[in-house]
Amino acid sequence: RSTLFPYTTLFRSPYSGGFRNPWADLTRRGYTNEFDNSLNSNLRLTQDFSFLLKGLTASGMFAFDAVNELDITRSKREDTWFPDPAQPRNPDGSLNLKRTFAGSGNFLSYGRANRGNRRFYSETSLNYDNRFGKHRVGALALLFTDDYMDLFADNFTNSIPERYLGLASRVTYSYDDRYFIEGNLGYNGSESFAPENRYGTFPAFGVGWVASNEKFFQGARDVVSYLKFRYSDGLTGIGRISNTRRFGYLDIMNDNVNGYRFDRNLSNMAGINITDYGAVVVWAESRKQDLGLEIKTLNDRLSLIVDVFKEKRKGIFLQRQSLPVYLGLNNLPWGNLGIVENKGIDATLEFSGQIGKVQFSVRGNITYNKDKVLENDQPEQAYPWMDRTGKNILGRWGYIAEGLFESQAEIDASPVPGDRSYILPGDIKYRDLNGDGLINNYDRTYIGRGDVPNMIFGFGFNLAWNRFNLGTLFTGQRGADILLQGDAIHPFANSAGLSNVYSNIGDRWQEGKTNGDVFYPRLANGEADNNNNTQASTWWLRNADFIRLKTLELSYNIPASWHGNVFRNATLYFQAINPITFTDFDLWDVEVTINTGNGNRYPNVKSFSMGIMLDF
Repeated sequence: RSTLFPYTTLFRSPYSGGFRNPWADLTRRGYTNEFDNSLNSNLRLTQDFSFLLKGLTASGMFAFDAVNELDITRSKREDTWFPDPAQPRNPDGSLNLKRTFAGSGNFLSYGRANRGNRRFYSETSLNYDNRFGKHRVGALALLFTDDYMDLFADNFTNSIPERYLGLASRVTYSYDDRYFIEGNLGYNGSESFAPENRYGTFPAFGVGWVASNEKFFQGARDVVSYLKFRYSDGLTGIGRISNTRRFGYLDIMNDNVNGYRFDRNLSNMAGINITDYGAVVVWAESRKQDLGLEIKTLNDRLSLIVDVFKEKRKGIFLQRQSLPVYLGLNNLPWGNLGIVENKGIDATLEFSGQIGKVQFSVRGNITYNKDKVLENDQPEQAYPWMDRTGKNILGRWGYIAEGLFESQAEIDASPVPGDRSYILPGDIKYRDLNGDGLINNYDRTYIGRGDVPNMIFGFGFNLAWNRFNLGTLFTGQRGADILLQGDAIHPFANSAGLSNVYSNIGDRWQEGKTNGDVFYPRLANGEADNNNNTQASTWWLRNADFIRLKTLELSYNIPASWHGNVFRNATLYFQAINPITFTDFDLWDVEVTINTGNGNRYPNVKSFSMGIMLDF
């Protein structure tokens, strides 16, 4: 029985049979046998042709991978009993149970699921690498094929093998280990496009300069032992299209639909219509630029690598949004419509040294990226805050929550989404952005970046003293957020009351009490009664930043005198994995928030171990 509501209000119909015993579901509902097998093969043959031309080699490779999975499920459901609300107990004090559902035993329910795929991949290459005095020349030509098939595709289109073909070539030249230049050219084909658009050409180049190898730099080598600058710029192709609209250049027709003839009226199941119109679809292109710096100093004890990068993807495959409804299309066509820009920086720093008898090394890396949608075929919006261009790809959109309604008078004077009769004190109040007295799609705006961070970083150190060694590694992220949603986070939002309840259930709005910064708004039974409080909004948005001690290891190298040289080496160690996480989010493991707003993912495992490692 709920401590929040009597069961007669929490469970609207206790005799519907829809309520199951959770313990029975976990332990007595049945079982699944899983039969999985996979084959991964790789055969490569390399031939050295130096007897014909010094530095020339040839290589051929063939790979065949296959995966097959079979799940057989046998389940049952036992009788369900519920106390009679009119007379919960018998005269002797025992529960007066009424059967609400007649179960079926002996595992009569049977289910079967098959999955599997196969892939053929091959490549043939010629490689040349040779040095002539201060000159070094290299070249590569590589032809590859890729054939993938879903063996249990759910429709004919998806059952057609995905096939890709390409020729990659590269030429490199360096002079005196100071100047470097490289040119690349890719010519790739994809079965996703019409024959005239099937192939795409994608060039790229890169240059490098090791300034520390110059004669004028020799006087500074004692301070900076290595200094290199590099820059690359080029195009790559995106030729894989999701199964949502795999062959975007084809019209899709459907027969056996209602239609008209010239000599008669409507004829049932005698017509043909076009459900999807094709469009000219080509390879999407991604231009990638990178400017890098590599430096070593302090006798190579300090090293720094920094890359500043920029990527602009054009022709991203999207479904049109700007076509008006009055065109009469069953489905909006797809095309190369999207443009996205990414900018960022990546850096790695390492430093090692010694203080007295203590040897140490520290290291750290950081990557920051900012992505922005430049074009998505979104029509002109009624208000600027609805425009998704200029925001990041995975940005969250919803209402801005302004707190909770404290009285019926406040509700009557405020705009609300949906049916006003369901809104009660304790429900979430939303901001009316356009001031029209309504809460609807015109009031949705950008509220969060999403579950992918714009910054990830890591750092750690090693300390060695005498025979002891201590090593750590920290990881972290910034710029991500979590939008809490679903039955597992909204208590009783499911129409049957079937949902999760967390231990913080007491941190909620309650009538007649002081309600400050509570976690939950008013709790209600049933989706219709609680629809206002389950909207995507800033109320349910949480910060997903964290720093985690990923690994901690302490070891001691046992002296040979202790074991009489029986072992070549003996080490005692203690290791901790994921022991500590620093974050403001405490409902579940913050690192498994991608694609989940309710924690229904298996968390990272926290483990501690001790052992001894012996080398014979």
